Amino acid sequence: MAAGYSYQPLQDAGSQLRLLWLGRGSHADDQVDVSVRVVNIAEAPKYFAISYTWGDPESERQVRVDGEPMTVRQNCFYALWQAQQRRPCSYVWIDSICINQQDLAEKSCQVQMMGRIYALSTGVLSSLGPHGNDSEYLFAKLHDMMAWKARSEQSPPPPSKWIDEQDEQTEVRLANAMSHLSIKPYFERLWVIQELLLGPTVDILCGPDEVSLEAVDVFDEFTKGKAYIKGGAYAWRIGPVIPFTQLLMRMRAWPDRLRGDDSTWKLKNLLHSCANFGCADARDRVFAMTALVQLPDGALPIVTNYSASDFQMALDTVRHFTSDDRDETSIFYVKRLVRTLSIDLDSRGVLSWIRDSPQSSDQSAAAVMSNPDPRGFLRDKCADSCRLSLGDDGRLTASLSICSYERDRFVNDFPTSFSRDHHPAFQEVTDGNNCVAYVAASARPGDYLVQVLGNGNVNLVVRQYEDRYYEIVGQAIVLTNTDFAAHEPPGKRFRLWTDPEDAVLLSVERPVSTHAAGCLEFHEVAERYATRVTRSPLSSFAVLADD
Repeated sequence: MAAGYSYQPLQDAGSQLRLLWLGRGSHADDQVDVSVRVVNIAEAPKYFAISYTWGDPESERQVRVDGEPMTVRQNCFYALWQAQQRRPCSYVWIDSICINQQDLAEKSCQVQMMGRIYALSTGVLSSLGPHGNDSEYLFAKLHDMMAWKARSEQSPPPPSKWIDEQDEQTEVRLANAMSHLSIKPYFERLWVIQELLLGPTVDILCGPDEVSLEAVDVFDEFTKGKAYIKGGAYAWRIGPVIPFTQLLMRMRAWPDRLRGDDSTWKLKNLLHSCANFGCADARDRVFAMTALVQLPDGALPIVTNYSASDFQMALDTVRHFTSDDRDETSIFYVKRLVRTLSIDLDSRGVLSWIRDSPQSSDQSAAAVMSNPDPRGFLRDKCADSCRLSLGDDGRLTASLSICSYERDRFVNDFPTSFSRDHHPAFQEVTDGNNCVAYVAASARPGDYLVQVLGNGNVNLVVRQYEDRYYEIVGQAIVLTNTDFAAHEPPGKRFRLWTDPEDAVLLSVERPVSTHAAGCLEFHEVAERYATRVTRSPLSSFAVLADD
């Protein structure tokens, strides 16, 4: 922020917020002046929460806050200008000013409150920026459409009647305008999901004009499945194929699709569904979802903390994945989270955590394993397994089959100058003739090679500990397109019980460099798979499945 306005600390950043009072500006006025009022969120006056995209950091403007200048990004300035035009003499909340972005402790508390801030507002003002690409015409037609709908409510015609009454030129113009509107950067923002879902009402601002979110939804309903023909060929279709309306439809479907039987929105499903939306800080992929998650009774809250590393965020988040004891593909979601947060073995805190993590005794671990609490573990089905045996040549063998194309590709993926046979972290596994896998050096005949369901690149070596329980010996690299099911007799069926911290460790990978030809560096892959899998003996384990 520029010199001029100076923040006064909030007495309680977890319950207070700053609101901005907007005066009455004229359309020609190119100034924004606001005054700050600090209130308790439970006692706040009526206010509007502004939803927008921060935009280019190099494009800046000045606003006046309590009479002092403050430099903000152009998009923030324009969103306040729009609010001043459409909601003069009212309070608004906008994150870049109402949160002291330089105070990480305050920022963490305020972001934790953002779901409540939007939910308790009078309404959300969704700023798309200035008009462009015929959006002014589109907004005018949306107003006409809503007026037509209101006139028709006594005897409602088919939804498609309004668009059927438009000539072909109008249809084309509307389709193009809505298409351009839908690809604005705003609709790629991750935070927009909670802002539009939690706001009691949503009005979309473009230039000096506005339409309700309902109008865009009605437009989708009225134009669904509509196409026009030009020159005897399909030329354009307006309706659910437009990305913006697809977004709205997905958002409406999420409550039914993601709620469990206990009406809980599953965190791991939300993170997976929203992985393609953008945010400036990778940790926001978790923070932007927390307001939408209903945690089970007794579960610790997901705390917003911008001082925590991405790796610590992953550890804290994965602990909440255990709340759904019916899911059996958890490692898939953990790996997706780790990739989304761009965590690898070089990330801050990873190696020190591996090195310094306390080691529990075999006795205490065995006690936990013999009577595990399902709420403390992630559970995954293991798709297939095969038993390791000792071949006539003294090498480990397994009943795996692989097509010749995949075998050749695997061999060519690693430098021939690297002696794989004598790497201290690995030993080769063959099908009797050719290499089909590499397993941890500690693997021995009688162990089982298991593949985690839905995660072809998560392969483990397990060894019987007692009765139905198997300890995890290490990891394995199995050739692509390897067929576990081709061998006789069929392998045992396992379920993997993973400590949340072990699940993160299992999902973290060493950054892999490439040759000019794109071949993987085998020693880097080997270094990753040589890393221990569990934080302590038997903290995670495999159990023979009953089915």
